Parts: sequence; structure tokens; C-alpha cells
Amino acid sequence: TPEFNKMNLKYEVEVENDVTKISLDGVLEDSELASATGFGEYDLNVGANTINVVVTAQDGSTLTYTFIITRKANANALLSNLTIEEANLTETFDSNKFVYYMYITGEVEKLTINATPQVSTSTYKVIGNYDNLIAGKNEIIIRVTAEDKSTCDYKIIVNRTGYNDNYLQSLLVTNENEIYPLTPNFDPLYDTYTLNLPNEITNVILTATADGSKRAKIGSSSVYVKNINLLTENPSNNTIVVTAEDGT
Repeated sequence: TPEFNKMNLKYEVEVENDVTKISLDGVLEDSELASATGFGEYDLNVGANTINVVVTAQDGSTLTYTFIITRKANANALLSNLTIEEANLTETFDSNKFVYYMYITGEVEKLTINATPQVSTSTYKVIGNYDNLIAGKNEIIIRVTAEDKSTCDYKIIVNRTGYNDNYLQSLLVTNENEIYPLTPNFDPLYDTYTLNLPNEITNVILTATADGSKRAKIGSSSVYVKNINLLTENPSNNTIVVTAEDGT
């Protein structure tokens, strides 16, 4: 663009991304009295490529014709493969299918996602809580960005059951450095205990610990601490409720 005219010294051409090489040739108006440099084959980079053809007349004067060849960026934003190390997708991966499902147990708290773009000029990033999965529904996006900055999203809907551990790990009644024994001795499978205290003890601290590594909670935390004044409160009123990650 425009069409060639010997008086026009600048031309622009746009080619598709798969055009990686061009050949530039021309015919001199007087090949016996003039010469030219710049004809030949050229490798094209993505973007603008400038080629100069210099025509030299017999008297040494020159004309420079400039050709700007713009090669389009790659628009391929598809994946060729998508795998999850911890579990399988419910369907076989297809580059032109963009939503997938998977089901995992509570022991799987994060995912290792491996994606391969169809072309090396594309990149991808993983969006979402893939490294800190919650119980229930989790939505993970793999966003592929092509060389021309266009994007394509693949969605993985991950259903995680969550841990069902709602037992205590420990239960202590203390006063300063003194630990008072429970009856029976603490066992995560027992849910009722009695406590005998010396008459002079008026204050104790109740500390209960759930399994935080399995996301169990007592209220809003995995550790429950309560200061009990035995003169004003009946210690029998203390009920500890442990909630597992799955809600049980």
C-alpha cells in the first residue's frame, strides 16, 4: 500500500503471522545505467520490518525506496494439554472445551496444575484459590494469553469434600503451673469428663485444641481458652463444640 509508483518512495504491507519470510524483487527502469541494492529474501520478525532498496543512477545520485512489512502477532490462545497432578478431570481434555469438573477428598488442599499452550509464543497463568482449596465448590481459571494479547479462559470447577475430623486433640484444665487430671483421661473419642479440684482452688483455665491442620474449629479458631471463676460459674456448664471443615 499504495500500489507501486516510481515517484512514491514508501510502501507498507501487512502479512499474517505464519508468513515468516518474503522475497523482494524489482525491475530497474534502465538496468544498463542504474544499479540497485536491497533486493532479496528477508526473514520477518513479528511487528514492523523495514527494508530499504537503494537505486543508484549513473551520475551517482540515489533514490531510496522504503518498504515496511508488518507481520501480525500470533493469535493462538489455546492449550494443547491440561493436567492436574492430584486428581483427574472428569472428561478428557479438548483444546476447544473450556469448562471441566473434578472431585477431590479433603486431604487434597491444593492443586498442581500443568498447562501447555499450543504455540510457544503464548503464556498462561492460574487464577483462583488452587493453592488453598475450601470445602465445597472452588473455581480455578487457566488464562492463556496469545502473542497478540488476546486471551482464552479454561475453567476447572473443583468440588472438595472437606475434612470430617471434629475431634479434640487435647483438653487441659490448669491453674498457673498445675495441670489437673480429668476423669477419664483425655481421649478424643470421649465427650464427657469430670474434674475434682481442691477446695482452695477458685480459678482454672480451660484449654481445648482441635486439629487445625485439618481445619477443625472451636468457634472461629482451632484453640479455645476460657478462664473459669469457680466462685461465680458452674464448670459443668462448659460445653465445647468442635466443627469439622465439612460442617459436621
